[in-house]
Amino acid sequence: MDWLKRLRPARLDAATRAFVAWCVSEIAPNLAHARGYPQRFAPALLAARAYCDALAQTLPAPMLLARSAFVVQPQVRALFATAAAIPAALTQSVAVRDWFAGHDADTIHALMGVRLHRRQVFGLAIQGDAVQREVAQEVASFADHTFTALAADARALRTEIARELMFSLLTQARARVETLVAIQQALTEEKQVLQADLRARPDAARQQRLAQCLHELHAAHAALDAESVWQHVEPLLSDPAAHLGLHPHAFGIDDTGVCHVDAAQTLRTRITLCELRGRDRRHWMVMPVCIPRAELESAPGYAARLAEAGRWLTI
Repeated sequence: MDWLKRLRPARLDAATRAFVAWCVSEIAPNLAHARGYPQRFAPALLAARAYCDALAQTLPAPMLLARSAFVVQPQVRALFATAAAIPAALTQSVAVRDWFAGHDADTIHALMGVRLHRRQVFGLAIQGDAVQREVAQEVASFADHTFTALAADARALRTEIARELMFSLLTQARARVETLVAIQQALTEEKQVLQADLRARPDAARQQRLAQCLHELHAAHAALDAESVWQHVEPLLSDPAAHLGLHPHAFGIDDTGVCHVDAAQTLRTRITLCELRGRDRRHWMVMPVCIPRAELESAPGYAARLAEAGRWLTI
C-alpha cells in the first residue's frame, strides 16, 4: 500500500489551503471546482509567492520621507520638487490619512510609487573645465505619488510589499480570464445579431458566418471551464519573473537639482531607483519610505480638514 500513498497528493496545512483559496478567488472562483483542487494548484502558487517574497527583499531600506530629509537626501530631492510638496502628497493619500487616524504610532512605513516622466531639454553641460550651452539632455521628473503596503515597521513592510507583488501577479492572471470572458461575450452578441439579420433577410454569407460563430462560441465556452482556465494562467504563475520584476535605474543629479536620465554624465550625485515592471505599461518607480506623523499634520489646512470631518461625523 506504500505505492498508493505515494500517488495520493500531499495534504496541505490550513495556512496553505487558505492561501490557495485566496489566490483562486482573485483569479477565477470557478477554479475551486477544478480537478485536484487545492493540491494541484499549490506548487505554482507557492513558487510565485516565494518569488514575490524574495523580490520584496531586494528593495533598499526605507527612506525617511520628511522635509528635513529634502536638504540632505538626493533621492528625496529627485522625487519631490520642493520640501512643501512632501506633506502635500501625504494629505492626498487616503490610505495614509486613514492609517494614522486608526493608529497611535508616530511613524508609518509604506511603499511609495511615482510615475516617471522623461523629456528632452536643452541646458548647460560641463566638459572638463568648459561649460557648454544648449546641450541636448534627457531629464526626469516624478509625479502621482501614491502609498501602498502600509505597515507599522520595516519588517512588516516587506511582508506587505510581497503581498502587493503577489496580488499584482494574480491581477495579471485575472486579466487573462477576463479576456476570455470578453471574447465569449463578443461572440454571443455577434450570434444574436446574425440570427436577427437572417430572420429578416436570409443570406448564404450570413448563414456561413453564423455557423462559424457558433463553432467559435463553443470553443469560447470550453475555454472558460475550470480546467482550461488553469491551463491558461498556470504558465504566468509558474514563471513570475517573466511578468513581474524590479529593475534598477541610475540617475544623475546636477548642482541645480535637475534629475538626468543619462547617468553616464559626469555628475557628482547619483541615485538608483527601482522600476516595477509588469504592474502596468507606465513607468512605475517604487521606494520604501518611513513617514513621520508630524509630516502629515504639518500640511497646510490638515487640522481644518480633520475638524470638518469630525463635525460631519457628529452631525
